[in-house]
Amino acid sequence: MIAALWWWLLCVSGPHPNDESQPVILAENTWSSQIVLSYVTGNLLERLGFRVVYRPSDIYQQFFAMEKGLLHVQMEVWQGSMEQTLNLSLDSGLLVSAGYHDVKTREEWWYPDYVAELCPGLPDWRALNQCAKLFATEDSKGVGMVLMGPWTQHEDDKIRALNLNFKIVAALQPEAVWIEMADAVQRRQPILVYNWTPNSIEHYFSGSFIEFPAFEPECHENPAWGINPTATYDCGNPSKGWIKKVVSAELVARRPCAFNLIKNIVLTKDDFSSMAALIDFEGYTKQDAAVEWLRRRPDRVAAWLPADCEVVNGE
Repeated sequence: MIAALWWWLLCVSGPHPNDESQPVILAENTWSSQIVLSYVTGNLLERLGFRVVYRPSDIYQQFFAMEKGLLHVQMEVWQGSMEQTLNLSLDSGLLVSAGYHDVKTREEWWYPDYVAELCPGLPDWRALNQCAKLFATEDSKGVGMVLMGPWTQHEDDKIRALNLNFKIVAALQPEAVWIEMADAVQRRQPILVYNWTPNSIEHYFSGSFIEFPAFEPECHENPAWGINPTATYDCGNPSKGWIKKVVSAELVARRPCAFNLIKNIVLTKDDFSSMAALIDFEGYTKQDAAVEWLRRRPDRVAAWLPADCEVVNGE
């Protein structure tokens, strides 16, 4: 209810998209790498003379907000969780791709290495039901738990399509997932989490993704595809996905210098992991994490900043 009211207020009282006095508005999501990358981008935009605002954004409503001119920049769009909603906005012509990062992604159920000793057959998904009780709680009556952050991927659809004796538990904040996982690892307790790569976790914990039936686009569209002829989502998520950057068409037209900078910013797997680690494990605030990440990489900054930008009064 509160989120819906917030978006309604933005729509009726937000800046008009053609108001040239407005700053560049960057989307701020809920996971560490995206947050730090947004502040890194904002820092560099400010060096070029732009005024910058960061706006907390839901990963699905953000594209609608970009169409309306309420957001201008999203630096970290993941194929696995955002492609379908993104494509609708790209097709409208109101959003423009600013290119891909140099990385392959995966978003999937994940377990620490020692869990394989407790559940023979992993990482094959067909071993899950035999081991569901390992991941159950006192109150779940033998149903296994999969811990994930505050996102709304189609994991419940996957559970139903593959007839898995599991349930998704959504934490209110991503940090709660990592705290719970670190505690489980320390005690060597079985745990399944919705994890992704790249992120900071892979630098600190060793584990594996569950291998579900291989993803094909038809899996999400055609019930006849796959092992369950009556359901969609009877497959895993893309295992070699992309991360891209998108901006509003307004920004491309009115702030070409900003658009050139955003196109120049291309991250690697280690870049994403190191950004997230600054918040997740090194204790930096989001603002200080961006400053520190840039301080350690002056050559990258020099390569990214366009040489031919002239910015006047934030434009």
